[in-house]
Amino acid sequence: MTLFELTDAVEEYMKSKKYAVSTILTFRHTWNQLELFAKIENITTYTFEFGLRFVKERYGIDLIEINPPFTQRQLHLYRTMRCLDEFQRGVPITVYKKAPKQPLPESYRELIEKYLIHYSKRNLANRSLNMADYTLRKFAEFLNEKRIQNINDITATNLCDFAETLKDYVASTRNSWLSRIKDFLKFAYEEKYTDKKLFTFMPKPRYTPSSPLPSVYSRGEIELILNAVDTANPIGKRDYAILKLAANLGMRSGDIANLKYENLDWNKNEINFIQQKGGYPNTLPLLNDIGESIIDYLKNGRPQIDSSYIFLRHTAPYTPLTAAALHPIMTKYRRLANLPAEPPRKNGLHALRYSLASSLLADATPLPVISEVLGHQKTETTAIYTKIDITSLRKCALEVPLLTNWEDIDDNL
Repeated sequence: MTLFELTDAVEEYMKSKKYAVSTILTFRHTWNQLELFAKIENITTYTFEFGLRFVKERYGIDLIEINPPFTQRQLHLYRTMRCLDEFQRGVPITVYKKAPKQPLPESYRELIEKYLIHYSKRNLANRSLNMADYTLRKFAEFLNEKRIQNINDITATNLCDFAETLKDYVASTRNSWLSRIKDFLKFAYEEKYTDKKLFTFMPKPRYTPSSPLPSVYSRGEIELILNAVDTANPIGKRDYAILKLAANLGMRSGDIANLKYENLDWNKNEINFIQQKGGYPNTLPLLNDIGESIIDYLKNGRPQIDSSYIFLRHTAPYTPLTAAALHPIMTKYRRLANLPAEPPRKNGLHALRYSLASSLLADATPLPVISEVLGHQKTETTAIYTKIDITSLRKCALEVPLLTNWEDIDDNL
């Protein structure tokens, strides 16, 4: 049984066992990336060892070295790889169904629903709302286990006890949960569901958000990557157009995967689309070289099927590419261009977005202009990229005073 046949068989098994559609889609999302990785490695059959190597190279997670308890992501990756191995060996697979949501106490249910309506007015993505719902549900379940049925009965000790249950979470997740609950308790006070300022007692973890240096490739390296694409074959035509969109316009993987015919305005030479991240509209120029690469793919490479999506899989079923399926494209051509993967520099398509920002900064392009190109709503978001603007950072260097003797050193301490 080939890897492709194996993932299809496990998917059909999960359907027969009435697993939730969301669960199956989540597993299929990871398997699609595994299949693409296998194509690059010329692997046709599956072994658990190969699955672990995929997880390590694709996500930087070594499941052999990690000791339980796993994080939610680590556990998902382990299960998606393990269940393929178990099915192949004919043993029961360890894909677990999600436990059904427990009904919330009436006193919390109404308050949480009203808070979520209030929270949704901040123009957030659905996943943010779902995460807020999940966080508050877990908080309410904790209170229910403690037999605290009314918000007025919550104490500072209860809040500290709940924070303690999050001790094994990574700092960013722990901070996100506690911040959300604090905001919820503040809403409850302002809306007079309680006369206690419980939000002032919410523990605040020691957490300083930090953004790693973005991964960038030089203009010369990007040229080598593009030149490594064989545009004489259909897949090469598709991949070349995708790489051009990422390198020249800084489009995100999800937005490239979601591109439809209707998004291309050939008369105005524009690409108009709704950004997957944030849901904001964006308009980018349909540059000549990008337009030519897309036309070449549509005429001479794309499978001739009825679909409004531009970029498709080239093996049956000819479905639209997913954002995850675009990640190995960059890895494939970086290797063909003989460019080393220098940690912590990343190999995903998003690195081309960072690289475009780096080039624009090097050309002294103002941040508001770069924000518009990248589709950022706030210039502060774009400011992250100033970390890679070495030329400008050199101008900020301070002169180090010359110390002539130890007394000078003592005076400066």
